[in-house]
Amino acid sequence: MISILYPNVQAVPLEEPRESESFHDLGLDALEVALVKGRARYRLHEYFRRSLGDIETIRFRQDVMRDMEREAVSSAFRTFSERFNAVRLALERIGKMANALQKDRLFLDAVADYCGGVLELAERLARAGCASAGMARLTAYLNGYAASEAFVAMHDDARRIRMALERIRYCVQTGHYIVVRNAAGQPDLTREVEATFAIFRPFGPQHKYEFTFSDFVEVNHIEASILALVAANNPREFRDAAEFRAGHEEFLDAGIANVEREAQFCLAYGDLVAGVPGEDTPFCYPVMTASPDGSRCLQTFDLALARKLKAEGGTPVCNDFLLQGGERMLVVTGPNQGGKTTYARTVGQIHHLASLGMPVPGREARLCVFDRIFTHFEREENLDTLHGKLQDDLVRVHAILKAATPGSLVIINEIFASTTFRDALTLSGRIAATLLNLDVRCVWVTFIEELAELGEKAVSMVSTVEPDNPAQRTYRIVRRRPDGLAYAVSIAEKYGLTYTRIKERLGHGRAPALS
Repeated sequence: MISILYPNVQAVPLEEPRESESFHDLGLDALEVALVKGRARYRLHEYFRRSLGDIETIRFRQDVMRDMEREAVSSAFRTFSERFNAVRLALERIGKMANALQKDRLFLDAVADYCGGVLELAERLARAGCASAGMARLTAYLNGYAASEAFVAMHDDARRIRMALERIRYCVQTGHYIVVRNAAGQPDLTREVEATFAIFRPFGPQHKYEFTFSDFVEVNHIEASILALVAANNPREFRDAAEFRAGHEEFLDAGIANVEREAQFCLAYGDLVAGVPGEDTPFCYPVMTASPDGSRCLQTFDLALARKLKAEGGTPVCNDFLLQGGERMLVVTGPNQGGKTTYARTVGQIHHLASLGMPVPGREARLCVFDRIFTHFEREENLDTLHGKLQDDLVRVHAILKAATPGSLVIINEIFASTTFRDALTLSGRIAATLLNLDVRCVWVTFIEELAELGEKAVSMVSTVEPDNPAQRTYRIVRRRPDGLAYAVSIAEKYGLTYTRIKERLGHGRAPALS
């Protein structure tokens, strides 16, 4: 077995990962749908859902992805996948056929196409001069496999037997009976037929009379009878074909099949990134560390949102994620519909994508590996549990606090909105203190600005508005102290409702009015 996604093939997990609750909260489910589109047979969701906690494995993948970004490498894998898929489909079709002679013939084609694809991939990768350890290992594997005695013999036998079958010429005589005999000594009528239709040639090359036959279908009973008679007249050639199929039923190399699937994951993610082009939406390979100190991702954005905006002709607003020194919690406040939830979702996305060894949205990044991402986003009330909204929030948060470790990432979005401000402040303060004591990294979107005052580990991030038009959101999340009052005052100033403006109008004997 060989892999281009795992440096240690023995460490490849076998169980299928499940979609976590955080997947939907972070918009990763939308990215997964786009990733697997047109590639259902590869089960790429298994790779996309399985985050890695090992830095060496992540770096191994990053190097492979850098090679994959080169056209010479990606086109080599795309071509190989097309040929490999054609072989796979041919084998599926052969398995459904009843006529053994037809199966033998198509099997030869499948083996020849497979061998040709392997040789072409090995040649193109060697010519490309890949830099990653994963690609170097694959190139060596392909060269060794292609030079092996078993592969060479299989390839040579497939070509030899196929050529022998192609040399067979036979005649079919119809009447009361169908008579089939070898065409030895019979004239070749090809030139006579071409001469007959030569009158159509003056129309020039722009007039083509070619057409494409439909996909190969199984022979009918008459064709099967003719084929059986041809085989009876040429027993050695057809016997060789039958023995070849019997001796090579499992000819697909498991390692190469695995690499072809893994390559599709890399290509699919590359297509995902290519769907958001432009200088305003950069991607980078983050430096992965074991310490959260100095974690950052500059000029980052929500990839799922960016794809949606691109379809509508727009571009996302980029923001910075930054934890300096011992900082662990980003408290995000500001006006509604100002991009706070999108920012929190973005932080979760870039951590998950980085854990896959893939490039992440951002100009430059340094991120810490994690053991698990926990999210608490608003849910519709579940009548089956008989819990109220507040109790449901508490139950969910308790589960997070119980399972979280210093290696976890927690993202909370507008919790305790159903209770009084005083209760929300008390509960949120206790939960935040517990998270900070656990040394957990956290992004907390909230209307409670006091959470940003919990100490040096907590940092205030504020969603901003246009200074001249407070109703206009900028979707920029900046690092500064919360000032909800300033936001309220800016709205009052816009509409002439500040104390000073009202007093001025009253002093001039006019009733207060909206400006």
